[in-house]
Amino acid sequence: FSLHSEFGRALRAHCPDWRVAVITPRRDLATAIGVPIDSEHELFNGAIESIAFRMRVPARAGESEAGASVEEPAQEFANRLRKNLRTLAKWARKEEIECYRVYDADLPDYSFAVDLYGQHAHVQEYAPPKTVDPTRAAARRADALAAIRAVLELPPERVHFKMRERQRGAAQYERNAQTGRRLKVHES
Repeated sequence: FSLHSEFGRALRAHCPDWRVAVITPRRDLATAIGVPIDSEHELFNGAIESIAFRMRVPARAGESEAGASVEEPAQEFANRLRKNLRTLAKWARKEEIECYRVYDADLPDYSFAVDLYGQHAHVQEYAPPKTVDPTRAAARRADALAAIRAVLELPPERVHFKMRERQRGAAQYERNAQTGRRLKVHES
């Protein structure tokens, strides 16, 4: 999702009012771009069943990058994250703790849990209800991830994202990825 949200951010920053086509086998990857979908067509990309999504990039200013200011829609979320971080960082330093939760769905529009593990952030989004437009949810997700990188001053490769949604049967035991990297942190 990180690559796709970065792609959407780059489109909004450098290609306002452009028309874009994205071919992918997964709808969630297209919505993660955070650009409104105009139409979609099923097709085969070689032997892979895919969907071609036609999108129009909104005509608005660019998105924030790590260390930059935060866009208006996510400003309240960024302010809450800053406030929590200020309070908890002092406590964590005093107690010599490197892993702790800095945000836990405090605001109804930003249903995320953000945990710090040393110099890495683990971001979990609680799946939005079916009544929420997937394009708006993807745009909100992109804004929140940009705010997290800006407030925590972390590069994209140190922000790890996962979607939390209700899983049933064997699907709940599927592995998402295996990088083989371990992160050592100190807890008391």
